[in-house]
Amino acid sequence: MNPPRDNDGQSPQAPHARGARIPLGQRVVRFNRFYGRFVGGLKVLLPTLAVALVLLAIAWPMISEQDGRFVEVLTGADRRAAENLAVKNPRYAGIEDNGQPFTITAESMQQESIDSDFVDLVRPKADILLSNGNWVAVTAENGLLNRPTQVLELTDDVNLFHDLGYEFRTNQAVLDLAEGTASGNLPVSGQGPFGWLEGEGFRVLERGDRIALTGKSKVVIYPDQGGDS
Repeated sequence: MNPPRDNDGQSPQAPHARGARIPLGQRVVRFNRFYGRFVGGLKVLLPTLAVALVLLAIAWPMISEQDGRFVEVLTGADRRAAENLAVKNPRYAGIEDNGQPFTITAESMQQESIDSDFVDLVRPKADILLSNGNWVAVTAENGLLNRPTQVLELTDDVNLFHDLGYEFRTNQAVLDLAEGTASGNLPVSGQGPFGWLEGEGFRVLERGDRIALTGKSKVVIYPDQGGDS
């Protein structure tokens, strides 16, 4: 009795027995198909990975390991995203020349280009630890950080708070984070345990140990609560 044949007149091939070798021709075909898919995947993956690594290298100094988010940076992973770098909830930490640490956070930051030294900040906050153990917090609506020089320019609703109870308000201030100084040329008002003050500008010197008012100034000092009236 002749073996059954298919429609082409060829004898059907029996399935490979378990443990049997796959013919060399079939192995080559399967390998070539797998290799083609593998190479095609690399053509898509490698450029995307390269862009992601470039963006990561740019954004890393401004982003904390804990709460920095890359969602806005990596979405799209194209040249346009790389040239208009934006990050939500950035965190930048540095050290003053005397070794005192400071931290800058913000709702968001934007960098105009890859090579730009300047970073625009929305609602920035700077926390500065003074050499005597006290700390100062400065907030504003807008800020411009020069990363190489560590100079932070603040504008609109600038508020400076000292942990001893002093608070100052103005609309413009420049913080030299490396030198530990601050200054402003717009009207400033403040209050604290000593009383209250007004001036046309201010200077914070000696890393927060001395504050000087500039222009026409007025200072009202409260009498010592523990002394004679």
